[in-house]
Amino acid sequence: MDQEELIKQIEKEKRKKAELDNGVRKKFDEERARLILAQIFPEELTDTVLSDRPDIQTKDGRIGIEVTDATLRPVRQNLAMVSRITGKTRDQLNRHETAYLGQDHVNDSDWQGMTLPGFALWGPTVDYAAAYQKKVESMQKEGYGSFEKNGLFIYSMIGAEDSEVQAFIQQVQSDEANPYDLILLCFEHSLRTIQYKPAEVRDYPLTAELWHSVNHAAFLTAVGIEYE
Repeated sequence: MDQEELIKQIEKEKRKKAELDNGVRKKFDEERARLILAQIFPEELTDTVLSDRPDIQTKDGRIGIEVTDATLRPVRQNLAMVSRITGKTRDQLNRHETAYLGQDHVNDSDWQGMTLPGFALWGPTVDYAAAYQKKVESMQKEGYGSFEKNGLFIYSMIGAEDSEVQAFIQQVQSDEANPYDLILLCFEHSLRTIQYKPAEVRDYPLTAELWHSVNHAAFLTAVGIEYE
């Protein structure tokens, strides 16, 4: 194998790993959402399965719920890189990781010879409106299932300002083209439901015990090993 073919093979393997990582993360997020919904709405959403278009479906075919992340892409990329680098020694970092540590927005420190990177982003970290609009458009495409009730479960890796959340609630409750019976915003300590007709907002607490339990179970489902 010559150098050009070797480079192509390495890039192919990198793409496969990225696809696998994304697939595992997606399955984890969807399974965690499914488990949270089963706990909060046991009468309607206990007997559900993971599927596609939408992601969560009741076995009787009555309810379909799509799951999406409102975290902005640069924030997701930074979080992924921080996770990759943390704990490595300097000589274990590849060229891309070393260059990342040299960027202005990265705060870098060492602990017992291991890298402890962090980052700071000025400006918004989530965009609920964009996540909502993208899923509304996806819902209109061929192949999306037909259900009596439709829901949208939105989460984010980093919390949003309350003003951003309130602005989004007002937007969807005034959107006459809103196709969802219920929109669910998931935060680390609560689940907020937004109903369009009649207009209603409710908050359901998510205890630390529940959060740990669903993360553990979802991780086991997605990765196949115990979550610590």
